Amino acid sequence: MTATHLSTPADSVRSRASRIPLPDADAPQGAAPPTVKRRRAHARVLSETATVLLMRCDTGRYRAGQHLPTAADLAAQLAVPVTEVAIARTQLSGYGVLTEHTAGDGHTVTPREQWSVDRVVLSEPARRAAALLRAGLRAGRYRAGAVLPPEPHLWQVLGIRPSHRCEAHRILACEGLVTLPVGGAPPTVRPLGSAGVQASDAGTGGPTLVEAAVAALLVRGATNKEITARLRISRSALQQHLGYIGGRFDAVSRSNRVHAVLLGGWSVPPPADRSAPAFDGDDLLLLRALAEQPDHAAIGDVMVGATSTQRALTEWIRELTLRAGARCEEHLVGLGHTWGLLGVGARPGVPPVDAGRASDAPAAPPAPSSRNSPGQRARPPVPLPQDVGEIASRIAEGVGSGRYAAGILLSRAAVAADLGVPAPAAAQAINALLADGTLTPFGNGATAAGGRPDRGSHAEYLAARIRDQIRFGLYPPGRPLAPVVALAQCFATGPHPIQAAVRILLAEGVIVRGAGPYLVQDTTHRTGPARIPFPAPTGPHLDPEETHTLIRSARSRWQTRAYTPPETLQDQWEQLRRAAAQVLGDREGGVLARRLREAVTLPAPDGSYLRQWHSAVVATALHAHSPSR
Repeated sequence: MTATHLSTPADSVRSRASRIPLPDADAPQGAAPPTVKRRRAHARVLSETATVLLMRCDTGRYRAGQHLPTAADLAAQLAVPVTEVAIARTQLSGYGVLTEHTAGDGHTVTPREQWSVDRVVLSEPARRAAALLRAGLRAGRYRAGAVLPPEPHLWQVLGIRPSHRCEAHRILACEGLVTLPVGGAPPTVRPLGSAGVQASDAGTGGPTLVEAAVAALLVRGATNKEITARLRISRSALQQHLGYIGGRFDAVSRSNRVHAVLLGGWSVPPPADRSAPAFDGDDLLLLRALAEQPDHAAIGDVMVGATSTQRALTEWIRELTLRAGARCEEHLVGLGHTWGLLGVGARPGVPPVDAGRASDAPAAPPAPSSRNSPGQRARPPVPLPQDVGEIASRIAEGVGSGRYAAGILLSRAAVAADLGVPAPAAAQAINALLADGTLTPFGNGATAAGGRPDRGSHAEYLAARIRDQIRFGLYPPGRPLAPVVALAQCFATGPHPIQAAVRILLAEGVIVRGAGPYLVQDTTHRTGPARIPFPAPTGPHLDPEETHTLIRSARSRWQTRAYTPPETLQDQWEQLRRAAAQVLGDREGGVLARRLREAVTLPAPDGSYLRQWHSAVVATALHAHSPSR
């Protein structure tokens, strides 16, 4: 391989080293040797192999005083000819990085103070490109022996130049993940388990190249059609990447994903062609709610008092997007990071989503806003912070009484709204309870300590619910039980709890194994729970949009495990039953109608965890039977 940046051949390096004056043998002992003035050389004068060896010495893989492997071993590790290793060792010896042994094939690393060559300076885009390639290698995207694809359209989206990719290849070659490019050949992937390869674990769990490109376009407000056209991937592949991003960061909406990937460093904030608009406190609160809440229903709960209806909230979000010059809500959240209104480096004074309202700031009383309904009064000022110890004791009482159940997310905003205290004081109280063990970290907030007792018996409760459906007549004796996937979708849970419940029913003899699905046995001797009467269709009829909003709110609360006051849960359950009565009327219908009727006539379980889950089950059944589905 010819050195790409080699300015001095090996012979000239040896001759230059031989011209360095040595101490005179006849000089008296103890006399100072003549001063040798060496000029420091830039690392670009080295060949590719010498650069990688210098990076290994600089990063500590080959420490000072350590003997390097033989030329044959180094050539096998780097997958280069032995002659390239010989030239590289000669170059590094000429610049004081290595010391050649007097006998044998070997070199020793010298202390860094004796080096007369500068370190290899790696740019930030090169490090980012190396992290993306490393994540792709860890995820198995590139097989051993495969050529790393250039994929220029993806690198262009990420703003990484070809020179940065060359530096990234050197980084991966230093870690032993790829081979060095020999004679202009592209680098290839090395087996992770090959001898001599000790790859670094840095960057594990990071995004692959395609995921980073999806995140980069997502923060710029690109639509799914634009992303698929730009990245040349299918819609199903895009949905898989979006689903992975959402699962990786526990993000539900696209705005949540934008906020998460920017906080996680998967992408850089989008460029802004203007400065930040003059947002007031409510605008900043709405911006944080867009970034952190799963849907508009949850945003409306956070912005209660600032807006009256979902339609007014939608108009407010549209107005905020137009004022910021953003393409959509996701782009608005990305611009919030660009302007420093969101993220770790948010400007001081910007309230978080749970840090109180605009009236917390020292300002004049706000005038009536056009976002509120015509007869709505201005919100009263938030009271002064109360004693943190008193708030902590009230939270502890809620944990003891079961109001704050284990497995339910307690955010500062939810606790502050539930207790009627300022969010900063609630945050201090939560931190104090986290310190003494009453609460434990959970998501982006806290939850009651001591495990999840309600969730621990979730399989038993699911088994009881399947028994109730059998007694109700959904699955007659001798007929097959619904598949596990269908049951999981019906009960708004995963397949693993359903499988645990099925094992319980098998042990009890309620179901038996058939040739294909499970078969239901005769369970007439078992008594079921007392059912409540089916509600009469009263009140104003809900239109499909209102029903859909109600269903989405109940399901999103369960998906995010967000705390909901018991009073709100009870009201939501009653609204779901009333909507089911209006949809069903007096008709029996098919399986979906009987499943909805069974869920509605079953009493809601005790405990906020299971009651919130039961509301999601009713909402799922209503969604399956809704005509607007």
